Amino acid sequence: MSTIRVVECPACYGEVEIRDAVYASLRVCDACGAVLDISQPSLQPLAQVDHSANPPMSPVRVGMTAMVDGVRYLVVGRMRAREAVAMWDMWLLAGPRSIHLWVREAPGQLQLMTPYQPASATGPDELATARTAEIDGRPFQLTGRRAGTISYLQGELTWRSNIKDQLAYVELDSEDGVHMAVLWTEYDLDYLRVRTL
Repeated sequence: MSTIRVVECPACYGEVEIRDAVYASLRVCDACGAVLDISQPSLQPLAQVDHSANPPMSPVRVGMTAMVDGVRYLVVGRMRAREAVAMWDMWLLAGPRSIHLWVREAPGQLQLMTPYQPASATGPDELATARTAEIDGRPFQLTGRRAGTISYLQGELTWRSNIKDQLAYVELDSEDGVHMAVLWTEYDLDYLRVRTL
């Protein structure tokens, strides 16, 4: 991880630590809940969140560490999405050399998601309605599709998406056992290799 940079929250004047100034786009003030655009020098507040109204579903917390395949990661952020009848949390883990992983948490389910940069892939417009997809020439079947609204942000995030942005999510399985997911908003897109924990 990069050197920590400390800035002043323009909303409450408290200290805000930024761990990865290269890749992070948003940082939520731990004290007042202001969602700060850290890609801009002014740290313009974009929204406000209520930390007390959004407790985690599990013992996972921002600031904890986790070992993944022998590498230590720090939990740096959380994004919560809500549907009409369900919700899920996306935990951002930061590791050495600015490597980031996501952990998707839904009631009774944890999935480790490793970013994957495809050379060619079915895009979000097609994934919104398709039953099949292709990533780097490998065919996939869509096995799940979800859509929700981002209802809460915490900590530091690499995505630019904000509160009330729409989040789409599809799960994909190949015949040879590769499990992938694609998450996207108007501003962000991640292709991810998925492993159930």
